[in-house]
Amino acid sequence: MKVLEIDYDKYIYPDGVSTPEGFGAFLMANSGGFVEMLYFSSDNCIDPYYIEEEVGRKYINPAMVSVFRECEVTVLPREEYDRRLADLEKNRCVHCANYEINGGECCDNIRDNLCLDGKCWNFEAFENQVERQENQAE
Repeated sequence: MKVLEIDYDKYIYPDGVSTPEGFGAFLMANSGGFVEMLYFSSDNCIDPYYIEEEVGRKYINPAMVSVFRECEVTVLPREEYDRRLADLEKNRCVHCANYEINGGECCDNIRDNLCLDGKCWNFEAFENQVERQENQAE
């Protein structure tokens, strides 16, 4: 789905607008006051994957928007997002040294670390853990 990125938040195009050029015209036409826009919350997911039911509302001041861009995101129903995340955890996290150290749990909130594309901000291969421990022992 194509969305607008403004200050790292992902916004749904306003009604009647479907291109960056159209959004620029929308900003100019509404520069006299705040406009309400829908955005995807990133509280329980990692970009570029978002949860359909977690849409919020923000008022933005069009006069303060200096930079925006169009980007592509994947929006999934919560049930589908959770299913994919659980599948990844079963197949990816078990290969992480931090997962074993924490008794079979993610170091932090898994939703803040594991992206549906398989990237994890806390992932550490067992070899790296052993190498780091050996370096610390020297």
